[in-house]
Amino acid sequence: KGTEFATQLAQFNSVEQLIDVNSGLGKLQESQDMMSASLSNSMAASLTGKNIRAITDKVQLNAEGNTDINFKLNNSADEAEIIIRDASGTEVRRESFNGMASGDNTWTWDGMNNSGERLGSGEYQVEVVAKNEDEPVNSLVYIQGTASKVRFTGEGVFLTVDGVQVPIGDVEEVGTNSE
Repeated sequence: KGTEFATQLAQFNSVEQLIDVNSGLGKLQESQDMMSASLSNSMAASLTGKNIRAITDKVQLNAEGNTDINFKLNNSADEAEIIIRDASGTEVRRESFNGMASGDNTWTWDGMNNSGERLGSGEYQVEVVAKNEDEPVNSLVYIQGTASKVRFTGEGVFLTVDGVQVPIGDVEEVGTNSE
């Protein structure tokens, strides 16, 4: 029938227009993603030489010297432990503390293991376990230092901060070196 045929043609025309709109939206999204990546890359490149604070459980130990372990506690803690592991995940150092304040805390690791032997240079993993009586206290380990390099990979953009690579999305704070 003529009216059904006209209705079907109108419906096909509407579907075709919706497909075209959907395709256009997809191209617009691709364009916005490219602009966003370009902006992110430009911003990342400007971070070299800046003081960066980024969330990471990694620290870089030099062959001679100490390294700061930075962490934040959401409440004060009666007891806290800093556990350091090597690249294979083996515990190399455990340090216990009593009465830690809430907020930012720093402990300087002398690079020694539990037996008092000097460990080699490299990247180490840090874990902070804190509690108040029997209740756990949330902690967050971070690194603070100068960004020396920006690396662009298929997995994203990474900053090198004091020898540790951190994803740009984990950067929490940026300042000048005088801060």
